[in-house]
Amino acid sequence: MKAPTEHLKEIEILTNRYCNLKCKFCDAWTNPIDDKSVLTYNQLKSSIKSIHDWLKKPMRLSLAGGESFMRKDLLEIISYAESLQFTTSVITNGTLITEEIAKKIISSNLSAITFSIDSLNPKIHDYLRGVSGTLKKALQGIQFINKHKIQKPWVSLAVVINNLNYNGLLEIVQFAKNNNISSVLFQPISPIFFGGKTGWYDSKIWPTNKNEVKNISNAIDLLIKAKENGESKIFNSIQQLTGMKNYFKEIDLKKVS
Repeated sequence: MKAPTEHLKEIEILTNRYCNLKCKFCDAWTNPIDDKSVLTYNQLKSSIKSIHDWLKKPMRLSLAGGESFMRKDLLEIISYAESLQFTTSVITNGTLITEEIAKKIISSNLSAITFSIDSLNPKIHDYLRGVSGTLKKALQGIQFINKHKIQKPWVSLAVVINNLNYNGLLEIVQFAKNNNISSVLFQPISPIFFGGKTGWYDSKIWPTNKNEVKNISNAIDLLIKAKENGESKIFNSIQQLTGMKNYFKEIDLKKVS
């Protein structure tokens, strides 16, 4: 590899393309669970070593999915990457993290883990994620990590802003402050294409009229105000949050309604 690397901040590797949930805005779950369709441990290890030799410097390495913890060898992959001085991170729905798994995650030396939490209301979160009991398991996963870690991994949250959860965004920020969580990253709802799902625009979660768009915009304004007042748990910049308001204003409401 001879491409320039001076502006490279992070590298992402797709560990798999399947998931144990049925999120309304993602179709990874439509893919069959087929380990033959993804890179093997040795292939991933070789790829990570090649990246290391190419970069010749420490780098953030994001291990993405699907749900990465469905890979039985994920922790071995993390340990290997960390041994090469990568700063590894994983985003997860959190439902597979038992106390035993949490201990193994910490032993793997994982640097950062992000839990997808869209609402602290289980009816909303579980609807968005397509499986009952999801929020309870995810919150338990966070608790297990925080219970056993000494320093790493850093724990953060990712929130998909949509028409069902906009009233609870600041509540999630407060939850982060109360539970040793480093930051909360907000992102607007958008289709995530992994498989062959159609019918993306569920009118329950996408705004269907200008009034609903305004409600979401007002909720984002509260995040902007909190950020302006020094709320450090909100990872997004004010510019990013303002861009989300424009994104929602430009949604084709006819597609949804």
